[in-house]
Amino acid sequence: MKYRILVVCNNANGNEDAVGKHGKMLSEQFVKMGHESVVLSGKSGFGKYFSFLTLIMSWVLFKAAFYTIKRKYDFVIVEYPFKEHNPLIVLFYLLLFGTTKLSHTKLLLSMHEYDRVNVLRKKVLDVFMRFSDWIFVSEEKYLNKFGHLSKKMSIRSIPNHIVCERKDKVYNPHAFCYMGLVNKSKAFGEMLKAWESFNEKGENILDIISSSDLSEWHLERYKGIRYHHNITNAEMVDVMFSCAFAIVPILPEIGYNNSSFVSAIQCGCLPIGKFGVSLKDNQFALNVMDYSVDSMVKTLCRAQQITNEEFYRLSQMCFEFGKQFSLENTALQMIESMSKIK
Repeated sequence: MKYRILVVCNNANGNEDAVGKHGKMLSEQFVKMGHESVVLSGKSGFGKYFSFLTLIMSWVLFKAAFYTIKRKYDFVIVEYPFKEHNPLIVLFYLLLFGTTKLSHTKLLLSMHEYDRVNVLRKKVLDVFMRFSDWIFVSEEKYLNKFGHLSKKMSIRSIPNHIVCERKDKVYNPHAFCYMGLVNKSKAFGEMLKAWESFNEKGENILDIISSSDLSEWHLERYKGIRYHHNITNAEMVDVMFSCAFAIVPILPEIGYNNSSFVSAIQCGCLPIGKFGVSLKDNQFALNVMDYSVDSMVKTLCRAQQITNEEFYRLSQMCFEFGKQFSLENTALQMIESMSKIK
């Protein structure tokens, strides 16, 4: 059966927002599968205070409510969280929920984060989850966490949008990388301090790939750091593929839904960070006890003690594990759930 799907997300264009980029590419994948799908989006949430004041995504939800009545979609998928924090978004979401009931449309919440978001966003998500026909989550732990809602939940993977198809990995024990935005959910400062101590002799290289403005961090002060700002996906793959290890300093811990982790393993890099229960027992995961400087330095040193043979064995495990995080797989998981709730 072919469906008519409306995908609602913020910042669908550009590289500033992984959730928005995901929504756009997911919609395109639905079309490739033979469904009709369009994206409704708005550029929002940039700036420390502006994100609390803007109503851009509220307006987008208002338009989505109008579209569901006018165009009779089968499903509306809301990709959340948005970049903006204005709690008034709840009123417009409830309006959308009401119109989907009138038009016999199913409202689906695609939740990317919960444990790592702030208290305000958790409150918003609590309302969104209650007023939805189905909820997509990234890990089994959420099925247990929200047991009262588990009957209308299913797991779908968060795909990586930086596709690496290369396999000719070369082991360089001195090559490290960091990829992703720099914000409060990353122990970026601790990582830099650990790198300064670890690389005192300047024998190692840390490639930092980010669309964030990092001028305030004064990266030129640190030995061996190369900063790649706003590079293309192909360029990202070239940089990461040449690295043996990827530092992923996610707070409080790394889960399945982290795109930096997925990008790392799909490029054959051994990831370094504090892993959640679902990931920490994987052999390729180089766990830190915490994000203190001492703990991170110890793990960076331990990484370099891995033999050439052992590295290739673990790197191959990364490649194999990363195959599950494809856009095609995610779209199929979601369509399968849609077929059960329609």
